[in-house]
Amino acid sequence: MLAVEMPAVSTRYTSRIQKGGALFEEMRELVRIWTDAPLERNKAEVIRLNPLNKATRARMEDVVNRIFVPRFVQGPIRDSWKMLAPLERLGASVAMVRPLYFWLTALAEPLIYDFCREFLTAKRARGLFLIDVTEAAEWVAAKGNNWSDNVNIKVTRALLAALRDFGALEGRVNKRLATPSLPVSSFAWIAFCLHHNGAAVRDFLIHPDWALFLLTAADVEHLLLEAHQQGLLEYYAARSDTHAALSVVSQDYQIVQPKEVLEFYRDLVDHFGYKLETSGALDGGRKVWALARTPIEDTAEEKGQDKLAAYVLLATSCDKTLATTAAFTSIRVVCQNTLSFAAQDIKTGKRPQVKVPHNLRFNADQVIDKLGLVDEAWKGFLKTVRKMASHRMRPAEASGFFEALMVQKKDKALTYKAIQEIGTINGLFRSAPGQDLSSAKETLWGAVNAVTYYADHVRSGAADRLDSAWFGAGYALKENAWAQAAAMVSVTAGGNTATESSIRK
Repeated sequence: MLAVEMPAVSTRYTSRIQKGGALFEEMRELVRIWTDAPLERNKAEVIRLNPLNKATRARMEDVVNRIFVPRFVQGPIRDSWKMLAPLERLGASVAMVRPLYFWLTALAEPLIYDFCREFLTAKRARGLFLIDVTEAAEWVAAKGNNWSDNVNIKVTRALLAALRDFGALEGRVNKRLATPSLPVSSFAWIAFCLHHNGAAVRDFLIHPDWALFLLTAADVEHLLLEAHQQGLLEYYAARSDTHAALSVVSQDYQIVQPKEVLEFYRDLVDHFGYKLETSGALDGGRKVWALARTPIEDTAEEKGQDKLAAYVLLATSCDKTLATTAAFTSIRVVCQNTLSFAAQDIKTGKRPQVKVPHNLRFNADQVIDKLGLVDEAWKGFLKTVRKMASHRMRPAEASGFFEALMVQKKDKALTYKAIQEIGTINGLFRSAPGQDLSSAKETLWGAVNAVTYYADHVRSGAADRLDSAWFGAGYALKENAWAQAAAMVSVTAGGNTATESSIRK
């Protein structure tokens, strides 16, 4: 890795983005052929060869002088092309290198950097996914660049097009926020670069550069753990001041080591034909989890596009906050959210998970026996989902559904915070990822997914969204949404619990 200084991003904006936008493939080609020769000689040779097949010499000069050199030669990271060239020579995938070009471009283009951190982050925080060109242009104009209205709108459109080409936005005409997705290999490359060049460890999870990818601190920690597990970097969660134990426990407390969890999953793979996909830790390492995929999958509607796949989640803790727990879990492919489900206990009316308290020793064989009910549980779950998907729900009815979830006590007025939350969820009912599918558009299933998406991706106040979604306040909110929706379609069999949370592979 090239040792480079990581300067603060400049606040000086230019309109040069209208000359080329992202130009992702063009920048890759120039990175491949650029050399250590003096700058002017390099420029002259590249312009003479015209490797981009530009129609005129002037256009080729524009790309080199106004786009490539400011970004990858004389940008905030000097000669950053040298950091990318080895990856290009090794044939790194487009999916891996695109975020790297985006990151380096944003550092060199303050307009891109600030628009992502300020405008797009605020949109996502409020659960708003559609990007209005006029609103974006107003943000650009407010930066005091003294550009004409014509230049301002051209710059804005070029900015949005560049962000689409880099994967931050979706849509050729009508732009919307893309679901955050940063490959773990790309994340590890950027993380190593930041750490190597002095990013403070105590602030690493909230480093401003992660906002370019709309990542929260919890997302960053999750990716760090994945990168660590894949051997791409080393990351340890520990108290840096006292190195104190995470919790004091009694003598009868039976610890389940992460190794035992993963060995149990290996047995599941052998016994049922499952596939271990990902694992991680929550709450500073206090909770450990792993996720395995089963061969079962289907859609929310018969022959529909809303794909669901069945998984098994195993989680445990080392601080007494969570019994060792195994639960069936489905992932909704369109937005990477999960719904857990279990065979309903008809006698008690509860929807149990397989739980082993920490005062008992973990017995993998007993858990495997109980998990053998996955086929029965899946049928009941799917039946419930399809009834919800066929139950039409107009926006006014959906708003009432959401309002009922926020009522804390009967005859008590809604709090200001609850009213704000209802407004946000109403917006998600219309525009969250997957809401345009026939199974979710103005249906009860769409209302459930609006609540779950809000709890997993938008709701503030949770230190770790994944922890909250599976085990905390987010879980409770979604459990209530599922119970309310199930009552509306008169579902009494095949128990289902609603717990959705973001899984990044």
